[in-house]
Amino acid sequence: MGKKVILDTNIVIGLWTNQIETFKKHPDLLKKEMCITIFTYVELIAATPERHKDKTKKFLDGFKLIPFSSSSASWAKLVSYKLVTSPAQFIDLLIFSNSKGDCTDLITDNIKDFEKFKQVRKEKK
Repeated sequence: MGKKVILDTNIVIGLWTNQIETFKKHPDLLKKEMCITIFTYVELIAATPERHKDKTKKFLDGFKLIPFSSSSASWAKLVSYKLVTSPAQFIDLLIFSNSKGDCTDLITDNIKDFEKFKQVRKEKK
């Protein structure tokens, strides 16, 4: 398995609903270890109708779950202070922070939602 990457919720949905199209847009995914955050997991389970939860859980269990570390929390604190202006950005902030804390690339089609987070740099102590 290749380098691990964290998949944003929209990529996971793409793999679930239109795998061929998602792999056309992101052909390198086949060479990567595809991981998700607990936030993506919860976001998708919460949005799933009760009758489909078991099937969704089984699908999501195929991805490695990346823990939210103290380094991830440090990123979340920094980014939230500087850039989060609405509750709607909260999940994106946590997914981004999880990828930064784990030093893992984030794969997303929501470039607009994540672009502003990328400008944040941690100051050296």
